Amino acid sequence: MMDSIRWRRIVGLLAVVVLVGAMTACSDDDTPPGSNVIIPSGDGGHDEPDVGTEDADVDEPDVVDEEDADVGEEPTDPCEEVECDDGQVCEEGQCIPSEAGFSCGNPIWIDIGEEETKHVTANVATGPNLYNTTCSSDDQSPQAVFAFTPEVETRLTAHISDAQFVPPLAKELRVGECASTANVEWCSINQQNWIAEGGTDYYLIVEAQSGVEIGELELELKVEPLACEPGARECRDGSVFRCAGGDEEVEHPCPDGCHDGECSGDSCANVLEITGSTTLDVDLSSFHDNVDFSSDTAGCSSSGDGITTSGQDLVLYLPGLTGDEVVEVVRPDSAYAVGAMTACSGGTPSCIFGHSGSDDVIWEVEDPGDYYLVINRFSSSTEQVQFEININD
Repeated sequence: MMDSIRWRRIVGLLAVVVLVGAMTACSDDDTPPGSNVIIPSGDGGHDEPDVGTEDADVDEPDVVDEEDADVGEEPTDPCEEVECDDGQVCEEGQCIPSEAGFSCGNPIWIDIGEEETKHVTANVATGPNLYNTTCSSDDQSPQAVFAFTPEVETRLTAHISDAQFVPPLAKELRVGECASTANVEWCSINQQNWIAEGGTDYYLIVEAQSGVEIGELELELKVEPLACEPGARECRDGSVFRCAGGDEEVEHPCPDGCHDGECSGDSCANVLEITGSTTLDVDLSSFHDNVDFSSDTAGCSSSGDGITTSGQDLVLYLPGLTGDEVVEVVRPDSAYAVGAMTACSGGTPSCIFGHSGSDDVIWEVEDPGDYYLVINRFSSSTEQVQFEININD
């Protein structure tokens, strides 16, 4: 009897073991003993994580390749590499039609003659912000773009006549090409006048110096013919006539008339001949710097060290000296060096006598012959001065 009971216990225990094994086989192989079995409801639901394993089936965020990530990069201008046709502007990377006056590709063209005043208006409030002038304090304002091409060299004056804007408007002139600041000639908040070359395109960009709002503005562009070519000079009737700013010719008398288109005494090739004691009234604006007492010509200075004279010079020719004369040069002040030489070809001469101090200039001629005497200013000047040249036996 005891054996029968023991046997039934063994059979029951085996049945329990088999049942537990079957239940374990139906669960996830990686589910540890004692874990609860989660049965999804409905049509499968969502994936649940497998707990306690290294390769748990957990939904992870997608990994972005570092090379494809734009982390930390500044946003680029979508119009940076976009080129639009004339009459269009770029906005958000797309070329769109532009009204005249808001872009370099479609400015307000002003037809100018040789002598007139033009008044042109533009309503900047409706325009895009495409450029920034070099004298504005920020890049927030829209702008007006005007363009004009004078037929001949002329003087132009640009002014915004409706000056009710606070802060004021910046006006920038670009020459030849509009879109680049490399072609800026000037930028200012004030009225500007300048000499414009004939046949050259000019672009005037107007925007607020700071802020964003402008509204309607009026440009006054004054055109005036030139009286003469700026910088031109001509020696005639005993004087040099120099064009001052294109507005007028200024006369500078020569001490001894004109020769070869310049005052006599302006160079070694155009000397002023002196045969006796004389007084010379000299307008330095009539003369050039053609002779330099440089460091290679120590004989042209009082100290023998050599000097540099970058101012105008007066070249005198003293022919037929007998060799026993004393030549005295009376200067207005000590801003002039004096050198004597036997030959003169310009550039850097070789002096047989030199004086660069503040005391009197006295040159004792030792040998008979023809000599050149150069009065050379240390620095350039436009003053009118007087020199006395005394030749004593």
